[in-house]
Amino acid sequence: MNQTTRDIARALLDLYSAHATSEDAAEEHAAFDTAMRRLNDVEGVIATMDDDGHLSLDFTPILTASNIILLWALDKLVDETGMPEGALLFDLREFLERVGR
Repeated sequence: MNQTTRDIARALLDLYSAHATSEDAAEEHAAFDTAMRRLNDVEGVIATMDDDGHLSLDFTPILTASNIILLWALDKLVDETGMPEGALLFDLREFLERVGR
């Protein structure tokens, strides 16, 4: 993993941590803003504009970092629960269906 991917993954963890650990809305908002600035600083999403003024967004860096985090979490869950990765992914899909309603 390159340094940029590592920095983006850390910023994503900070973003989650800010949300998960704060009970104060103002504190949570400030931590969110800080994490978003870090994602911007490390180019989590790369925006470019061509000569015609068309904006292009490249989400590859943030998707790569997100995938690394998911792989780590799945490895830990497999180790801790003994469940196969496929079963954990199925459970995650079911969860996403429930929260998406």
